[in-house]
Amino acid sequence: MRFQFIDGHRKAFAVVLMCEALAVAPSGYYAWRSRPPSRREMANRALKATIRKVLHESDQTYGSHGSIR
Repeated sequence: MRFQFIDGHRKAFAVVLMCEALAVAPSGYYAWRSRPPSRREMANRALKATIRKVLHESDQTYGSHGSIR
């Protein structure tokens, strides 16, 4: 979570300063950036894509619409 925060704000703030404030090593941050996505991350991305597709195909109306029988 800390590395994601740093990555999202690195254009606004110096990486070294953010690492110091968040008590992480800059080398750890750069190692994190160079790692490929984990299997879990890839599965999450695929699931998100499927959810977005279903939502889009249902005109964002997927779900219960009326009384349950």
